[in-house]
Amino acid sequence: MKLYIYPCVTFILLTASVQAKADMIYLQNGDRISGHVLDTSNDEILHFRTSFEQDIILPRSKVKNIEFTNAETKPQPAAPVVRAVEEPAPEKATSIISAKWTGRVNFGATIQTGNTDSAAINADAMGQTKWLDKHRVIIKAEYNREKENGKITDDNQSLEGTYDYFFRDKWFLNNTLKLEQDDINKIDLRTTYSAGLGYQAFESDDLNLKFILGPSYLHTSFTNNDKEDSAAIHWATNYDQKLFNGMLQIFHDHDLIVPTDDTEDFLLDTKTGMRIPLKNNIIATAQVEFNWDNAPEASITEDDTKYILMLGYEW
Repeated sequence: MKLYIYPCVTFILLTASVQAKADMIYLQNGDRISGHVLDTSNDEILHFRTSFEQDIILPRSKVKNIEFTNAETKPQPAAPVVRAVEEPAPEKATSIISAKWTGRVNFGATIQTGNTDSAAINADAMGQTKWLDKHRVIIKAEYNREKENGKITDDNQSLEGTYDYFFRDKWFLNNTLKLEQDDINKIDLRTTYSAGLGYQAFESDDLNLKFILGPSYLHTSFTNNDKEDSAAIHWATNYDQKLFNGMLQIFHDHDLIVPTDDTEDFLLDTKTGMRIPLKNNIIATAQVEFNWDNAPEASITEDDTKYILMLGYEW
């Protein structure tokens, strides 16, 4: 009889010892499980090994409480996983009303007294927007006036609107309407409408380059009431590029219009220069404007060159 009693007592004592050293899990339904908690890092599940060396996974929602035998050996939760919060991509504009505009306004003035009394005012503005990666609108305006020794030597202004439709990533259809007035060249109003095919070789904040080729129509009203109408071919190039980490921007624009009925009556307008950002979106611009009218009115020279310094604001 003693042979059977001692093994039973020994088994009971060993079992009690194991349970005394085990962790205890109390479930929501009142049950409890003894063993060892292996991992507490997950907020949704609990990894547990029973006293019978079986690994189980319990939903956290089923666990009411955990009683650890030894606080020093209590499993430590893993470091929380930090997930980068991705900012939602900005919504693309769906119309010209919601589209963001960029551009600049420049103004320059010079006054000289002494042997030569002269005063000049130069101003220009440009605004541009694009939406749905297909539609682009550009608006330009310019005003120049110069007076030397009491005589006006330069007096002209222009307004230009452009609409481009991108039917491919880089290819677009161009429509441009330009209105010009020039008292010195005796032009009361010159209206130029151009439609053509354009190619946007580069388009970014650092580099822009595009080419346009297509037909054009000119209607010119002169101050002496004469009028001229002609069909023409229009070629345009617009280029600008930032250098030295944006400390300098160079640019060149030109428009060439060649009438189809008389190719020698061509018109060429160019602008070449550089822009230097100063502070708080203030920019300094130095540019050379060269205009050539190969068939001007009588007593008017073919070429006109301006050297202009301006300060402006860019947005």
